[in-house]
Amino acid sequence: MAGSQWKKILAAGLCGLMAAGVLAGCGGGSGSGSSSSGGKMKVGVVQIVQHPALDESNKGFVDALNEAGLKDKVEIDEQNAQGDQSNLKAIANRYVSGNYNLICAISTPAAQAMANATDKIPIICTAISDFENAKLMKSEKAPDSNVTGTNDRGPVDKQVKLIKEIQPNVKKIG
Repeated sequence: MAGSQWKKILAAGLCGLMAAGVLAGCGGGSGSGSSSSGGKMKVGVVQIVQHPALDESNKGFVDALNEAGLKDKVEIDEQNAQGDQSNLKAIANRYVSGNYNLICAISTPAAQAMANATDKIPIICTAISDFENAKLMKSEKAPDSNVTGTNDRGPVDKQVKLIKEIQPNVKKIG
């Protein structure tokens, strides 16, 4: 498996662990976010398209919830927008009107659609290149909203250094 794919799986697992913490904080009360099926917490997982890397992020997130012992405590609603922005908006509206407890948004477009739909439901994101440029938060160092998660940005300085080691005469890197 390629290094970047492992990175996405690890990021999704970390998001799953964050979700477990968020859900643990939501549990125990009589909040309106419980579904009618046995009082389970409702978690929406949405991705913009089917793609092996995004699918692995989805699987990693769900696996992390299950491994955290939440399998019987959460109802997971996995959605794929099929690359259609209007589908993302409909999914977001469904999660908001359905009083979901947590949303996992996989990809920048999915995260933006979810964040535009709610500032109340916690949104954990993965497969995001840049939270700040995507207008998901003002600062990645000090998140200021209901949005958090992992980015898939590589260490550019280390990449440039490696390229220069391999190709010392390189003039342009694009």
